[in-house]
Amino acid sequence: MQTFGPTERFHLVAATGWLELGNWKEGALELDQLGPELQNHPDVLRVRWALASAAKEWQQAVEFASALAQKE
Repeated sequence: MQTFGPTERFHLVAATGWLELGNWKEGALELDQLGPELQNHPDVLRVRWALASAAKEWQQAVEFASALAQKE
């Protein structure tokens, strides 16, 4: 599994921070900065699920939860 470098970790932490501030749009933009090799990482999928839930995008939330369940 791909690991996070400092820049990638920054984007993940920033996305979580935006989520905690109630700004799911900015959180999603932070995760969009990650390369395609990290988009299916369990940590990214967890944050994507939380962002989709905060946005009340239930179909996306289900898709992220399903992808995460397959990883674990």
